[in-house]
Amino acid sequence: MKYAFLLLFLLGFITTSCQKNAANEIQKENAAIGDSTALSIKQARPAATSNNELAKQIDCEAYFKLNYVSDSLKAFYIAQLIAQHNSALSLNTKQFLLQLQDELLNPMKYSDQLAFTKVLAPVFNLEANQLSIITFPNYVQAQDSFQDISAESDLVKLTSSAKQNNNEEPSLEKGKLIYYPQILDSILKAGKPLVYVYSTKGVKSTCIKDFGFNAGECSESYHYLLDTRNFTTQDKNLFASKYKLDLIFENNPEIDRLMRNQVVKECEDCPSSSHLVKTFARLKGTDNVYFTYADTFPLNNELDTPSRGLILRTKENKIVNLWYKEVDLFGCSCL
Repeated sequence: MKYAFLLLFLLGFITTSCQKNAANEIQKENAAIGDSTALSIKQARPAATSNNELAKQIDCEAYFKLNYVSDSLKAFYIAQLIAQHNSALSLNTKQFLLQLQDELLNPMKYSDQLAFTKVLAPVFNLEANQLSIITFPNYVQAQDSFQDISAESDLVKLTSSAKQNNNEEPSLEKGKLIYYPQILDSILKAGKPLVYVYSTKGVKSTCIKDFGFNAGECSESYHYLLDTRNFTTQDKNLFASKYKLDLIFENNPEIDRLMRNQVVKECEDCPSSSHLVKTFARLKGTDNVYFTYADTFPLNNELDTPSRGLILRTKENKIVNLWYKEVDLFGCSCL
């Protein structure tokens, strides 16, 4: 069994050579984008009779370079952030940022770790009484097919094999969320794991009480059902972490405006709720790092892509997603 729950914390900054490589990457990406591209994408929109015609006239390549930066560049921004705000950051916040940086630089190192052990995990309530940490398959190409290498996939396979050995039929009904109550008990001998769940107004601790798999028609997902006895129906729960983060719960209208201005829906292939993203909490000790969300409550099932994110505002007033997760409720993968 390959599960290792002890995460290694980086207790120093990334090496000078790594910083130089990332700095070179910043220069290359900024040169490719152009200093004026971010400001001119919306201003330069020509008149057109349809979205297809408009998309052809907009530089969508520059748009994607601006909005989807590389993980190594995100890691460099985090290193800069720690260096600039070191004395103002708590130990918990530094450890949080260092693990996020490490996950970005070394994704395969964390590929066999369960979602709730990682630095951040999105929380969604897609159906009544189903508040859950949700994660998705991690497909990689293996010869002529794609293989899910997530740790959660191995849990489902383990249970399916046990059922087959007992002459039971594996229960993977399409479009139905199936829970496997025996899984967590079998791998977590010390008890159900504790996580901190963050809402728009505060944080509460709770336990994971069940594990399930949803084999949807257009997407697949793994669900860690949360114990909600300590929650209320007014709580707008958004993400979970093993870290007790120091946050200032506030909205920043200026950053919300920058995020909206950075969206060019004509360049997107599928419907998205990116234009509805808003800030709700600032990382204490910084003035430019915010947690974000786009969603409806109490059920998170009305938008095309309800989302959770952590963004950084650069000196150039660009918005960079350091971490971002969404649920595709539109069904883009079926198109």
